[in-house]
Amino acid sequence: MGTVSNSLTSVNSTNSLTSLSSGGSSSGSSSSSSSSSSGSSTFMGTSAYSQDLQNVINRAVAIADLPVQLMIGQENTLNSQSSELTTIDGLVAKLQTAVQGIQHAMDGSSYTADISNTSLVSASLADGAQEGVYPIEIESIGSYASGTSSADWGTPAKGATFSLAVGGISHSITTTDTSASGVALAINQQYGNLVRATVLNAGSGSSSDTRIALQAMSLGPQTLDIRNSSGGSLFSQSVAGTQAEYTVPGTGAAPVYTNSRQVVISPGVTLAMLAASPGNPVDVTVVRSTSALSDAVSGFADAYNAVVDEIGKQRGQNAGPLQGNSILQTVSQALTSMSTYSTSSGSVNGLAALGLDLGTDGHLTYSMLTLAGTDISNSNGVNAFLGSSTTGGFLQAATNVLSGLEDPATGLIKTAEDNMKSQLADLLTTITTKQASVEQLQIDLENKMAAADALLATAEQQYSFMNQMLTAMQDQAQLYK
Repeated sequence: MGTVSNSLTSVNSTNSLTSLSSGGSSSGSSSSSSSSSSGSSTFMGTSAYSQDLQNVINRAVAIADLPVQLMIGQENTLNSQSSELTTIDGLVAKLQTAVQGIQHAMDGSSYTADISNTSLVSASLADGAQEGVYPIEIESIGSYASGTSSADWGTPAKGATFSLAVGGISHSITTTDTSASGVALAINQQYGNLVRATVLNAGSGSSSDTRIALQAMSLGPQTLDIRNSSGGSLFSQSVAGTQAEYTVPGTGAAPVYTNSRQVVISPGVTLAMLAASPGNPVDVTVVRSTSALSDAVSGFADAYNAVVDEIGKQRGQNAGPLQGNSILQTVSQALTSMSTYSTSSGSVNGLAALGLDLGTDGHLTYSMLTLAGTDISNSNGVNAFLGSSTTGGFLQAATNVLSGLEDPATGLIKTAEDNMKSQLADLLTTITTKQASVEQLQIDLENKMAAADALLATAEQQYSFMNQMLTAMQDQAQLYK
């Protein structure tokens, strides 16, 4: 009877599980999806208390899983914030590109040149060009020293060596092909910065007369020669070469002599002298394309307003995931510093003169006519106000502000994005560790409950057996009364 008594005692003590498992079913059903694979498993017991044991497992797992669910909520929040910050980052990057677009509109690529005589001069414009009139009078376009080999080149002996002389300086020609084409090719490959060699046939009909022609690469007097290994000349120079000559009318300056027909008349303004015409000055009028600047300023306004709108979505009723995040204030301050930029000097001292008006809603409204009027009447003032991304003015200020947000290493938006990614990575690691702990808890509880259930089932069987024996004995005793 001792065994039965001990078993019944265990059964009675297990009745307390019923109170522990109250509400267990609802708790178990609310466990997170991250641990649902554990919480949703069913404890397969054989005792009458198997459901109570299952409820205890569910409740314990659900309680242990609560911190995981909180962290999953934090993960979802961080993901939403990270996604929104990426959106803002993209819009600010477009604003940065728009500022660069204004810079490009101020560079040489947006300027045009009107030339009074295109048969004498052509022009190319680059960064640094300024509006203005650039006069030039071409006295001479100069000539290149040139000539040809003095006799038919023929086929020199294999292993013969030659040298090129330019301005009295000798240069060895390295080649195993001693034919005219082989020597000319070697000259071009080795000394193409000094001369240009070509192969000519001076003969007629079936009578071949192959010559190597040389032309200096720069204007001006130069001596050219091709010599054999013994120093003998194989070349006859026909043109000594002269420098180009031009003057700048109206300056009283002396004529300028140059070894090139390409003349940098002003920073960003290069003129090519095509033909000489003494006494006939040519005016090159350089102007900036107002339409290019207008398109760039309009693009800036659109990009600026797109950032303003996205920031606005994070505030007020139904605010976005970044509500209350300090990065919003940082970006807003950056926008304000650009839209309110002004100077205390100069005839153009604010964005309003460029057609950009800041409204009470924080948006910029652009007027093409205002910019056109200012640019036509005071292009120098527009140039001074806008400046450049490196030297000053609005463009430098805007460039610096946006770099403070977008610099890959130190930009505040980039830093905020990196911080969020780091937080997410740490949080996911913690969630994974905690989920593994909850799953292990469930496994441990199921093992323990399985052992308890087996003990209870054995006690139930013993109790049933003893109860049947007692009943039978009582029935038998009644028969003998």
